[in-house]
Amino acid sequence: MRNGQQVRNMTLGPGPKGGPKETLVWSVKCLLDGTIVSGDSTGTLCFWDGKNHALLQRIKSHDADILDVAVSADGQSVFSGGMDRRTTLYRRTSSGRPGEGHRWAKITHQRMHQNDVKAMATFETKGLSILVSGGLDTMPIIVPIQEFGREHHRTLASLPQEPNVRSASKKRLLVSWWDREVRIWTISKCSKKQTDEGSSPDVRGPQGRRLVAKIALQGDESITSADISSDGKNFAVATMAELRVFHLRLRSGMLKVQKLEQTQTFADLSKRQAKMIQFSPDTRWLATIGADNSIQLYRRSKINDDKVSPVFLQTSVELKRLRRDTSTTKANDASLGSYNRSINRLTFSADSRILAVSDISGFLDTWVIEGHEDLTQGNDEKPNPADAADKFDSSDEEDSGEEDSRIIIFGEHWIRNPAASLLAKLPAAPLVLSFRPSTTQATGTLTNGNIGVHPTRHNPHPHSHDIPNGEDRLFILTAENQIYEFNVLSGRISDWSRRNPTSRLPQEFQDLRDRAKSAVWDVRGHNERIWVYGVSWLWMFDLSRDLPPVDSEQKDVNVTNGISKEISLKRKRGDNDEDRRASRPRIDTGAGSKIPNAKLGISIGRKMRKINGTDAAAGQWISLEAEQDLPSDEEGDYVLANESDQALVKLRRGSINADRYMLNGHVDNSTDADTSENDDTRIAKMRDGKRLAYWHTYKYRPILGIVPLGSETGDEAAVGEEDDDSPSGLEVALVERPLFDWDVPPPYLGNQEWDP
Repeated sequence: MRNGQQVRNMTLGPGPKGGPKETLVWSVKCLLDGTIVSGDSTGTLCFWDGKNHALLQRIKSHDADILDVAVSADGQSVFSGGMDRRTTLYRRTSSGRPGEGHRWAKITHQRMHQNDVKAMATFETKGLSILVSGGLDTMPIIVPIQEFGREHHRTLASLPQEPNVRSASKKRLLVSWWDREVRIWTISKCSKKQTDEGSSPDVRGPQGRRLVAKIALQGDESITSADISSDGKNFAVATMAELRVFHLRLRSGMLKVQKLEQTQTFADLSKRQAKMIQFSPDTRWLATIGADNSIQLYRRSKINDDKVSPVFLQTSVELKRLRRDTSTTKANDASLGSYNRSINRLTFSADSRILAVSDISGFLDTWVIEGHEDLTQGNDEKPNPADAADKFDSSDEEDSGEEDSRIIIFGEHWIRNPAASLLAKLPAAPLVLSFRPSTTQATGTLTNGNIGVHPTRHNPHPHSHDIPNGEDRLFILTAENQIYEFNVLSGRISDWSRRNPTSRLPQEFQDLRDRAKSAVWDVRGHNERIWVYGVSWLWMFDLSRDLPPVDSEQKDVNVTNGISKEISLKRKRGDNDEDRRASRPRIDTGAGSKIPNAKLGISIGRKMRKINGTDAAAGQWISLEAEQDLPSDEEGDYVLANESDQALVKLRRGSINADRYMLNGHVDNSTDADTSENDDTRIAKMRDGKRLAYWHTYKYRPILGIVPLGSETGDEAAVGEEDDDSPSGLEVALVERPLFDWDVPPPYLGNQEWDP
């Protein structure tokens, strides 16, 4: 069209014989030189002249409709996707006749999707050249453009980054939600006999799990967050329109769900919208994060009667974050505004006296409860005159203003952690934020049998200024697979994290592409293990042991089948050092890792060998099988720690002998007299009774979430179940969401497993 008038009508002509008479064009794209590309219902890609509007070339490349077409930034590559699940690449060639310009040729096609390819888009910038395609299988796939066929494609999980699964460990309740529906399940116990025999109960059957409640929310807003209290009595669900809290009560083997209504004395939480909510472990506090990143805390009243619905006090506590200096942020992040300050994680400590939040930019903010619970005190929104002289010294006017308007609830007051400003900024956004569970009970000063201070004539309800003294170690895993641990109350890094910097993490863990979702702790007995999981992996780190050091020569010992395989990473300087650096693998273009030369499906390889002189005519046999395959998630050459870093780690570990550690988490406790033994003998000893520093598996996928079930001895039994001979150790429920379980229509051309 030009000036509202039609310039030219381009037609494809009649359809194929035996098919529909009309051909439908589903997608049209224009290249930089004016060439028009169209994909139609016959599976044909057409190239049109942008000046004369004439058909230049047809390529029949699909067995069914082409639904979308995407072009590269330079106009040299075109991609098409359609109902036959193919992703096809076309490129310009110089095989055209003189004066006719370039021609287009189909290079290759791959079937990466499991259903119709509906949409495609390209994005190219410095260091990034990718094509993203999506379809009915709900899993976007990232395909390299410049290195198509030389790099693996990458499949993104359709599951949310934040797991939509929660549990009430004391009641063995599992909560899952999606869209506007919530389901609550009870999980049966696993006996010691089943654990000893290596079998697990069938959770798909009626004896493994049982649906005890279902909640359907009204309105158009989907659920943003939900949480259930550890005792299984309260359940909260939030949308961007309202926040609802329910009381759960067992009746006739089922859960009775009762919505908490507004009263004149207690808060109406339905007027509060939230993108993130969480109960404290002691169920006394409900933390909410609003769309504007405001932090509100609601206190639950102390009611021990199960027949009476718990209520939340009308007085809420609003927490303010520290003002951060964003002048050091990257210049390309300036257009994001305040988005980098958006809160993405929230967590309570095990004793519920410390609250920590993190934002996308990597800043941490922490608050602590000042004082001790005293149910005889009322709620006071004004400072007590007797407490005014005991404030923390602070030069920040914002802190002083916050203390002047502090709210005391039952003798407790939330204040900013005195060491909050000492916590360093993280290099990337935190994905896992979790306090270590407490293994000991924190104690306080007793006054007349109660924790508190002495009342006086002028101050009958004094307020204590004691801060928490319990477990304060905060475990953090960032989006770049970096692990840190902080002592929050002292504002410094923990001893374990000082002895085990990020450079000491296993290379395979650092190269993971699927980001972490959450973590589960195992602190039973003498364990200090944390189980971190993503959508396709599960890793365990034992924080009671140090990680193996990375030396100049690293060995990867694979004892799965009794085969020892060593990979030397030692770099020797020599005359060909420049050639070695030039031949190192580069960072990929944004999709998957590089494909080894021996497995390339197209082209003749990434580099050619040129021979000059008398030996130029002589042939040489080169074995491609001898080439060492790169790891599946390799992003470049190994980055080894320098000597100063190694010396610093050994100094921090003190008397710990770094030679006792080996890769894959194996710890060698052999003495000097055992050094004459070979590696196989030492590994055999380690496999029998030796603890692992870390462990991982890729058996489960895709993982929706992992939640703990059961707790320490003495906790209440599960809903509707009696005490059983429960097995020792950590018990969790792992929820998978495989593709075959989804309600997806079948592909148009059937389930082809291989290309024709």
